[in-house]
Amino acid sequence: MQALEQIGQLYEIERCISQEKLGFDAELQRNYISLIELGRYQPTLSTVFKLAYALQVSPASLVEQVERQLADPRNSRNKPT
Repeated sequence: MQALEQIGQLYEIERCISQEKLGFDAELQRNYISLIELGRYQPTLSTVFKLAYALQVSPASLVEQVERQLADPRNSRNKPT
């Protein structure tokens, strides 16, 4: 499971927000959100900012959480190659 997928799903659960609502708030297509969460697309920096603002967190906080997820040895599949 991709780190951003895990973080995105966590925020969706915590905030009771659907991919459709997140996409609308971030001005992104719902299917694009899904493809990011599935690890098929890697978001650009501007997309990370849009997602962070839509989730009502700072972009730095979102990136920090992804970094922590990647550093967790239990998630060795998430390590960048």
